[in-house]
Amino acid sequence: MTQLFTNNAESVLAAGITAAATSITVKGGEGALFPNPLKGDYFLITLFQRLGAIEMNWEIVKCTARAGDVLTVERQVEGSTPRAFNAGDPVSLRLTAGAVLPVHQGALTGPLNEAAPVPVVATSSMAIASAGANTLLVSGIASIAAFDAAPPGARRRMVFTDAATLVHNAVSMVLTTGADIVTARGDCAEWLSAGGGNWSMLDYSRASGSPVGVVATAQAVAGQTATGTALITAADAAAARAALGVSVSNYGAGDLLTSVRKMAAPDWLPCDGKPYLKSSYPALSAAIGPATAGIVRLATPVSPPAATSAGCAFSPDGQYVAIAQSTSPYMLMFKRSGDTFSRLGLSQPPTGFTYKIAFSADGTLMAVAQAASPFLSMYRRDGDVFTLANLLTANPSATSKAVAFSPDGNFIACGDDVNGLWLRLYRKASTGYFGSIGISLPGGTVHSVAFSPDGMYLVVACQSTYPMMLYKRAPNGESYVLLPEANLPGQMGTYGTAFSPDGNILAVSMITGGFLALYARDGDKFTRLPDPVVMPTGQSSHLAWSPDGGTLAVGHTNTPFLTMYSREGTTLTKWPSYPLPGGWVSHVSYTKDGAYFVLSMNEAPYMAVYSVLYDAATQFVVPTLASPGAGFKNYIKT
Repeated sequence: MTQLFTNNAESVLAAGITAAATSITVKGGEGALFPNPLKGDYFLITLFQRLGAIEMNWEIVKCTARAGDVLTVERQVEGSTPRAFNAGDPVSLRLTAGAVLPVHQGALTGPLNEAAPVPVVATSSMAIASAGANTLLVSGIASIAAFDAAPPGARRRMVFTDAATLVHNAVSMVLTTGADIVTARGDCAEWLSAGGGNWSMLDYSRASGSPVGVVATAQAVAGQTATGTALITAADAAAARAALGVSVSNYGAGDLLTSVRKMAAPDWLPCDGKPYLKSSYPALSAAIGPATAGIVRLATPVSPPAATSAGCAFSPDGQYVAIAQSTSPYMLMFKRSGDTFSRLGLSQPPTGFTYKIAFSADGTLMAVAQAASPFLSMYRRDGDVFTLANLLTANPSATSKAVAFSPDGNFIACGDDVNGLWLRLYRKASTGYFGSIGISLPGGTVHSVAFSPDGMYLVVACQSTYPMMLYKRAPNGESYVLLPEANLPGQMGTYGTAFSPDGNILAVSMITGGFLALYARDGDKFTRLPDPVVMPTGQSSHLAWSPDGGTLAVGHTNTPFLTMYSREGTTLTKWPSYPLPGGWVSHVSYTKDGAYFVLSMNEAPYMAVYSVLYDAATQFVVPTLASPGAGFKNYIKT
């Protein structure tokens, strides 16, 4: 909860109020002078009366929400007595004693409560100064190389939930280790701003209690020709140390070890992600074996869907997967335990054909787009229980076929199959979600909505003259504005959209043309990239990136129904082989750690769950493609 201020915010009551009133209206058009509280924020205003030039009958009230000129308030604030006021009585935002009393005569005499932690997604350049809280819950596995500018002396605290990489920079992002750090779940970092976008790490602590940033150099061996590094991320750090020939035992996950390669007969396995020739690294080649598909299809859960499924979604923690269904009960919920998925009871299923499902970034809310009223259902999750919640002040007017949360959870975008409307955008308020806010609308049925990883862009796939509409978050953060110059070229019938986790590539699935289009983003400009050498074989319905951005899964209507691509920069290469789903794939959803993904299908068993394979000996992702020069490429398991 943050107290908000604006300068010179003063108006008068448009109508009188009683001593019990909890809503006041100020003079028309002057509500905009006051702040707009979100997510529990508030501001204090003083109501009073005037007798000539003399002020009297003051009352301090707490405003928790504002809709235009209407303010929602709480009375009996800071000991002031509620009273009736008349139309024309002044309303003024002032600094009150309660805002400064916790610090009295140089001593802190009351609790200093920070804003609630804010969930954010790791990106190459993160906006932490404007995040709205001192403590940030950082998810995702991207490499973090920069922060936005904050005044000198500003501090931020990060708590990590995934294996992101903090990139050391001697000027703009100074790490205590002087080298990159790979985070782990529960790790914490403290930062101090020097201004101008330059930050220094004050402290880093690991949840495991192991030391941070230990660097050791192994003894040189005869015949050395190159040096290399290995990053310990496996649970059995001893095996990683042994592979490097380092005998000291006090190295843990996240530490960076360096050693010397012996090219002819290596005594350790390199793991920095670069291509290696099999002839130079026979030990690694023997451990990993021939290039094979990196996924395996798991057993179909007991009691799978009984009819066509148009959508699916994993919860952010990977413990739950929701499957849409075209017949009652219209949505199924499964809980994961290892590689086993068990169906849960859902006491309040949707009321009609379910198209798409989306979870909020923190996993506490679930939105369901459907064909029957209320067309968009909202659920709260508490453990294994999903309960309908009335969080929308205005529901869509007709069938909704697409839905997505913004990464920060402040917006929901959904389709509304009404001529002249087509799209609804909801903005979060302290009590739920507002109805549609003012945005330029597309010109046809919306099939897909997707936010960029940083929440700055919203792309809408629709069946209209302009099949791709691109929006950018407004400078005040309260809406999205159309970028007409960025309307992406394409053909009628775009059905799926997905930003790569680094936000640099937008992938689009289509039911005409080549069925897949890729765009490189440079600021607000999106440029069409060359098509992959091998394109999907039929109408593409949906697609999804793996969380590390290394794989793109595309579902389509023709055999093989699923096309898997590996990504190198802006180039996609089709996997040579992998287990096939056996039916039309309508939707794809990955877990946040990339260990699993689920497909919804139009043919029995109407869902398929896959696990991403890791080699037991090396803890590398099993490679999907041979590298040039009869080599191979390995990856560290995160």
